[in-house]
Amino acid sequence: MRLSDLVEEHDESYGSYYNLSKALRLKKLRANMFRFSPGQKMEYHSHTEQEELFFILEGQCTLVVDGERFALAAGSVVRLDPRPRRQIVNESDADCVWLAVGAPGIDNEWVEHQEE
Repeated sequence: MRLSDLVEEHDESYGSYYNLSKALRLKKLRANMFRFSPGQKMEYHSHTEQEELFFILEGQCTLVVDGERFALAAGSVVRLDPRPRRQIVNESDADCVWLAVGAPGIDNEWVEHQEE
């Protein structure tokens, strides 16, 4: 499958993204590719069971983990345990494209938190 074969979806919270879980019929993990415009960010959240891997494909963004900020550039890969609170923020002047992969692929185990 090629990215050009997929339907780009839009969400008020996430902006443009590709739901790779649905396209690839994934059952044991979740995968999405996001394009964040400058200033865009995800909700500050954690998980009850799902560990995540974030891979920055293009541009740069900031990863916030339990209030600590980390600059990520294209080629950066980060793995997170379920419990730490996390958020990706595009504080740059250009789009940031990133891949999120999580396992196990459990629905309804996302926990939202107030930003610090």
